[in-house]
Amino acid sequence: MLPLFLFLIYGLVHYGLLFSLSLGMTSAAGDGARAAVAVDPDESDYETLVISRARAAVVARLAWLSDPQKAIVLGATGELVSVSVDDDPDLGTIVRVELDYPSYPTQPILPVFSLPVLGTVPPVPDELTASAVSQL
Repeated sequence: MLPLFLFLIYGLVHYGLLFSLSLGMTSAAGDGARAAVAVDPDESDYETLVISRARAAVVARLAWLSDPQKAIVLGATGELVSVSVDDDPDLGTIVRVELDYPSYPTQPILPVFSLPVLGTVPPVPDELTASAVSQL
């Protein structure tokens, strides 16, 4: 009975951290999209400024991640944060910020166990993604 209880507690802690990471990534993507709105559209290098401001906001928001997690999600300086600026004929300029934690089972926050009958415990998603869109 004790091993089952310990696996249950471990699963609760693991999922709590997993949901915290997922919500943090979503919040950071939203912050990046909102930060891009502050760039003056009359600037000569407007798109470059939008991308750098959005990435800086995402990196600042995810400063709480451990260094290995930052390297996976953000890269060394935020270069893994995908920021695109597109013109939509109906909506105007749109900025999209996307984050990805690829292959989560191979590099999880806490170790994942493989058991013969149960498989992976706790079961986790293959990757975590977050995105946000803002109209500029």
